[in-house]
Amino acid sequence: MYIAPGSRFLTTYTTWAPIEVELPAACTKSGAPEQCWAPTSLPTGTCQLRASAGLARDCISSDCSCEVDQNGSCVAADWPNESALEATLALNTECAVIELTFEP
Repeated sequence: MYIAPGSRFLTTYTTWAPIEVELPAACTKSGAPEQCWAPTSLPTGTCQLRASAGLARDCISSDCSCEVDQNGSCVAADWPNESALEATLALNTECAVIELTFEP
């Protein structure tokens, strides 16, 4: 994701997360217990959110640019070699809007 200076990236999120579960032998084609990932809703309460960002000039290759949309962001073909910025927050799973700001 590339976000131009002073711009923003908007997206929606779901309060579902994958958890590892074991299917009993009676429920599998192999007749043996199997592990799989199943979606589950997050429990009501407070969760921690962490986002990392890097500088476009620190890309692994030379192509961290893309055509930005009306918000000044886009999906880049590459990513920075290091995370230079980090934002964290505690959020309530019943929140409707989350805003993270990266400041150098």
